[in-house]
Amino acid sequence: LHATDFARDEVGARKMINAWVADRTHDKIRNIATPDVVDGATVLALVNALYARAPWADPFVAVGDQPFAVDGRPTPVPVIRSSSPLHLSGPGWRGARIPLLGDELALTVVRPDRDLGTLLTAVRTSGLTGFLSTRPADSVDLTMPTFTVTSTIDLAPVLAALGVVTAFSDAADFSGL
Repeated sequence: LHATDFARDEVGARKMINAWVADRTHDKIRNIATPDVVDGATVLALVNALYARAPWADPFVAVGDQPFAVDGRPTPVPVIRSSSPLHLSGPGWRGARIPLLGDELALTVVRPDRDLGTLLTAVRTSGLTGFLSTRPADSVDLTMPTFTVTSTIDLAPVLAALGVVTAFSDAADFSGL
């Protein structure tokens, strides 16, 4: 918990938040508090950052650049390979579950057999739990591009839909904090 005066030093408040997040994410997330999110009218900032870095149970090996379809054109991209992921399949899709060290977490990658529409229909029908609960078959030799996942989620609309409305209005009273 940190006290700051957003109205008098909004830039300093953003720097303090960004430094806190950067410290806890090994500098992977550096600019979470932007001027459109934290400004002089900000009264309270509830900040959390998730940074997950876990080694693969069986490490991937870099195999250099290989062609990969980007916007329909083959483009050389760095790829990695492993022969330990578990093969998954369902109507209109195939995938692999890639265990992380300790077998408590895994990354599941999925691709459509034909077109993306078929895969989206499968997701709408069974949800993500349908993919995640699929029993794996044998191991598969998996080669895939390296990638980074970044996501920003604005929780204000989600919280408002859950009934937390006053906190995001001029009627909010955080004086007790």
